[in-house]
Amino acid sequence: MASYTFNLEQYVKSPSDAEGTAKQFTIEGSATLTREQAQAIFEKQVKTGALTGFKAGDVLSAATQAAAGLAGAQAQLTGGISSLGALVSKATNGATSALTKLPVLNGINPGDFVKQLPGLTNIGSINPSQVTGVLAQAGKLTGQPSDLLTNAVGLGNFGLDATQLEKAGYVKPGTAAKYLTTGQNSLTSVLKSPSVWTGKDGINEVQNLLTNPSAQNKIQQGLMSTGIEQVKQLGLPVDKLSPQLLSGVALNAAKSVTDTVNWAKGQTSGIPTDITAGFDQVAKDASFAVNLVDEKIGNESLNIKAITGSTNTVNRATLNAALGRVVGNEKIPKLDFGGDTFDEIATLALKTISQNIAIVESKANNIFSETLTSDTVDAREARITALKSEATTLLASLRSLKTTSTSLTFLGKIDLAIVNVELLIELLDKDITNIQRFKADLQSI
Repeated sequence: MASYTFNLEQYVKSPSDAEGTAKQFTIEGSATLTREQAQAIFEKQVKTGALTGFKAGDVLSAATQAAAGLAGAQAQLTGGISSLGALVSKATNGATSALTKLPVLNGINPGDFVKQLPGLTNIGSINPSQVTGVLAQAGKLTGQPSDLLTNAVGLGNFGLDATQLEKAGYVKPGTAAKYLTTGQNSLTSVLKSPSVWTGKDGINEVQNLLTNPSAQNKIQQGLMSTGIEQVKQLGLPVDKLSPQLLSGVALNAAKSVTDTVNWAKGQTSGIPTDITAGFDQVAKDASFAVNLVDEKIGNESLNIKAITGSTNTVNRATLNAALGRVVGNEKIPKLDFGGDTFDEIATLALKTISQNIAIVESKANNIFSETLTSDTVDAREARITALKSEATTLLASLRSLKTTSTSLTFLGKIDLAIVNVELLIELLDKDITNIQRFKADLQSI
């Protein structure tokens, strides 16, 4: 058996291999395989992007390539280049170029992955965990929160535009062509009109979607899946692409199917340069996200699911102030609870402790709403730990106060306050655990 080793850096002049691709590859074949033939095979694999994601120690052989779905590999080893291999190479020349020539611009980290709502299903060869990473990368490149609508970026975390929302079935067909092609109307003004919405999934105005990150996540994944099917119908061999290469194609196809096909083929003369540059960077960073999920995200993080729902919906400070205007007010007669004694001093003490609890809870909710980053993680840990100490002190005060009264009604109020503080401490402990996990993932990168 003949065996030849080639150095990727001799063929790809890239400033880094941040996507995780190994630098040296070995090609094995029959004893009659010459170095020139092996070199031709290797260069072909470089051009098709088949080497993206191969790790140190992997062997580029007929068996491994055939197992990976590259049906043309065995034909190449016998000296011929198959029509399938030529098709893949021609159809992905532009996409492959982006992966080999560009550096990663704004790659995700494990914290970004953990905060992202999970992928719902496979998109071609991209598994759900990789989809989650690609979605996190798309949101990070957009740089806009889910509750914001702007003319410059679009709607929400993924920067959805009117055409995409039409395609997904949430905005009435023809809206973009009727109101946005002349330049007389802005995206924000059009989407803020309830008349353009179809009511799909109960979304009949823009605010319904801005307050629903799960729906935005569903729309983005649907656009990616639909885009992949459409570029396939237009001749792009998506079934033969690795997840690293397909991820960028999926994100770009979610924006424009025809532009994506031309971009992937390297036929960009009819595409504005800013769109081409954007497609290139999306492809590079999406490839990085897939590799990060495969190499850096641990099983523990992969099992974390984002929690959605209503939290912190009551203004406790306002509620406590209103209660304070009634309980203990000299103008309000003291109530007789069937023989229970009213302890004014203990009641005032409970009122003070409850107000302090509300302050701690408000501070905690404000911190919980902040984005956790590598720059803020240490400060957040210190702040959460300090709040836990305050909450623990208040819990001890409540338990001490409980021993000073025999009123069943009063003791019931204290027990309710104790449960509230215990739940708050549990939330603080969970946040501390997540912070420590986030820091551990940062250290593993």
